[in-house]
Amino acid sequence: MDIRQHAEWQEVLDRLKSTADDLAKTSRQGRYRLYKWRASYIIETVADEQTILLRTDLKLAINAAKEKGLDLREIILDL
Repeated sequence: MDIRQHAEWQEVLDRLKSTADDLAKTSRQGRYRLYKWRASYIIETVADEQTILLRTDLKLAINAAKEKGLDLREIILDL
């Protein structure tokens, strides 16, 4: 892993941590939605509909990205 990849990973992990912390503090205020879609869990902000998709299977992650029309180069996979 090079320095650029490490910085990108750190940015994503920081965002996920801040989202999880904020979600824990404001769980009943309607700022986030947490739901299950197929075999994954999704955290979504209500205001701008940005999502964090949590998956446990590589094949499911790739298929979901294709269904959503995402470029596979924009997906972070923790192998």
